[in-house]
Amino acid sequence: MNTTASVFIVLLCSLLLLRCTGVTGSRWTDEMMAEGKSEDSKDLLMVLQNILKKLQSKSLVSLNRRQSHLPPCDIGASCSVKKGPHFGELCECQRRSRCNFFFLKCL
Repeated sequence: MNTTASVFIVLLCSLLLLRCTGVTGSRWTDEMMAEGKSEDSKDLLMVLQNILKKLQSKSLVSLNRRQSHLPPCDIGASCSVKKGPHFGELCECQRRSRCNFFFLKCL
């Protein structure tokens, strides 16, 4: 019972010590944040505005184009590519023609 009481007292003291240091540490960081908050927030705001300007000035071509449609290709033009066992279509053949996967052309 003596060892249990001593373990309990040690745990209680360590918990109290952690609790006290946590309070003083958070007050110190709050004071430091209040002093440098205006400078840091101004710097952060400037950086975010620069990033926003760069993103707005970029023209995103991929968003303007529909991804589900391929561009049309003429009869006799190369319409697909074979890589290993897979075929990749480059363009859609016109009406009344199909992409021949042996010749890889619109026929």
